[in-house]
Amino acid sequence: MSRLEEQGLIERRPSATDKRVREATVTGKGQHMVDMLNAARERLANRILVDWTDTDLNQLQTLLRRFADDLMR
Repeated sequence: MSRLEEQGLIERRPSATDKRVREATVTGKGQHMVDMLNAARERLANRILVDWTDTDLNQLQTLLRRFADDLMR
């Protein structure tokens, strides 16, 4: 059993399509944790980016999209 399972953040169950596979799904408690982390990350980013211009933010968005696209290749 993984730590995420032990903490009740995910559940594992057999796949409906392939019984050799065990699928992990996020529990309600796990989703609450994800939501809390996302909110904390957003608060931090907002403090950092508050003084950035629209041009700065557009450039950041462009570069992050490029980074993500290159990462997926």
